[in-house]
Amino acid sequence: MIEFENVSYCYEDDKKVLEDITIKIEDGDFVGIIGHTGSGKSTLIQMMNGLLKPDTGTIKYNGKNIFENGYDLRELKFHVGVVFQYPDYQLFETTVLKDVMYGPLNMGMTQNQAMEAAKNALNLVGISDEKFKKSPFELSGGEKKKVSIAGILAMNPEVLVLDEPVAGLEPEGRRNLLKMLEKIRKENNITIVMVSHSMENVADYCNHVIVMNDGKLELNGTPEDVFMQAEKLEKMGLSSTLAYYIMRELQNRGIVTDNKTITMKEAYACLEKLL
Repeated sequence: MIEFENVSYCYEDDKKVLEDITIKIEDGDFVGIIGHTGSGKSTLIQMMNGLLKPDTGTIKYNGKNIFENGYDLRELKFHVGVVFQYPDYQLFETTVLKDVMYGPLNMGMTQNQAMEAAKNALNLVGISDEKFKKSPFELSGGEKKKVSIAGILAMNPEVLVLDEPVAGLEPEGRRNLLKMLEKIRKENNITIVMVSHSMENVADYCNHVIVMNDGKLELNGTPEDVFMQAEKLEKMGLSSTLAYYIMRELQNRGIVTDNKTITMKEAYACLEKLL
């Protein structure tokens, strides 16, 4: 679905932000992108729908080079929607409903079609009807994030890209938002790409993990492939998951014989067998 082939990008001062990145995101994936601040994560996702153009290399969507002459980048943004970390930067209309209608109207939908698409998207993310006429800036932080996500979902995208979607939320709010995203992915057949600083969230929900370090692709594989390489992650200033470290300590003490555990759910299941 989305392919990066030897992609590099520099700032105007020639500081390299991405260096020779080659990755492939498949249809239906739930991708987690991790890395310390300044590793290139945000630059990477801004290239997925053409917001930034690489200096070298090729980016393809469904097999077509998105920067080839004649390619409709405006159309691409309807298929690959990006939700930024701070929802206040994306919300601007006087009411929640008008805000979510903006994208569908921009696509060419009629007023009635846009309203129906917006209402469906808001219901999908759990925003109740009584909040449709409220200003989006009156909502809680979690609700603002849901409205910004609904604004993309109303355009019926094939790929939903989110930059730190649960940042600033309380634990329950994080769990609810991630469960909502997983439900949307399964029921609407949407590919999700999520930048996150939480190893646990990535291990729990993603099937594909990309690890960035100083603009380079360091690891790329399944959650188990990535999080079992704890020493390599630690050298980058990252870590594996809490479950991995708990089970590694139990393995060191001879309580368990094999440690391929990266989620707390897996750890609980393993420990139940020992009781």
